Amino acid sequence: MPKIILIILIIFSSLLNGQDLSEKYAFYGQFLKLELKNAAFPHPDRKKGYDFKEHHFDFQEHYKDSSVGVFIPKNYKSKNKINFVVHFHGWYNHIDSVLSTFQIIEQFAKSKVNAVLIIPQGAKNVPDSFGGKLEEKGGFQRFIDEILGGLNQRNINMPDSIGRIVLSGHSGAYRLISYILLRGGLLPKIDEVYLFDAFYGHTEKYTYWLDNNEVRLINIFTKKGGTLEQSQRLIEDLQGWGIEYSLIRNDNFAPDDLQQNKIIFIESDLGHNQVIHANQQFYKFLSSSSLPKIK
Repeated sequence: MPKIILIILIIFSSLLNGQDLSEKYAFYGQFLKLELKNAAFPHPDRKKGYDFKEHHFDFQEHYKDSSVGVFIPKNYKSKNKINFVVHFHGWYNHIDSVLSTFQIIEQFAKSKVNAVLIIPQGAKNVPDSFGGKLEEKGGFQRFIDEILGGLNQRNINMPDSIGRIVLSGHSGAYRLISYILLRGGLLPKIDEVYLFDAFYGHTEKYTYWLDNNEVRLINIFTKKGGTLEQSQRLIEDLQGWGIEYSLIRNDNFAPDDLQQNKIIFIESDLGHNQVIHANQQFYKFLSSSSLPKIK
């Protein structure tokens, strides 16, 4: 990530830290933060921090935060099951900066999906793709179960039964999502995965998931974000295996264009940090999903 972008994100972060996010997003629904023992961090593997390109990122500042953002849209209706959309941020980010920079809640609310949005805090403001406790066996299931318990403790009554789950991730989130698909638990509930310029590797985990489940993958990749080669390689594999997919070579697609196949590639001309929000992509992905909609 260019240094100027990092500086801008840090400035946004410092401005947002003093804001009441529940008040900021009250127009769209109810936002709250939970502190969870089954959140990604802290984790023993980062108790001494992390070194990257001769720079040390200490535990206290980057790996101690166990917060999780939860957003419940207006007019949300919970019946017998609760649906989740879980969005994982990439490098050099944290919950507040992600919400502001990428307009996650605004796009989610616009899509009118009848689901609860979860934004976990990952490695905070650091170039690290490690997903902490969420990479462990059963870690994702423990995480979701604790969220349900945390909501009920705050008198936000939710059904105990989990419905459908959509996983969404930007940039370095590819690793964490792949481990959730491998061993995180709740695999029968995970219907869809959205990768926002995030297909850097762990291809075998994604292809196994695609080959063994009735699921949906949308992979938007850029020419200069480092995901082009991996995406093209997977396209070649799908061709060789005779598996249908769609390839969209523009950024002006509509939600209906995303319903042609279960596997969709989008070759974008946007920058690495634009592919989530510049053309309302997160909104379009959700609008094209089979998640129930708020009436």
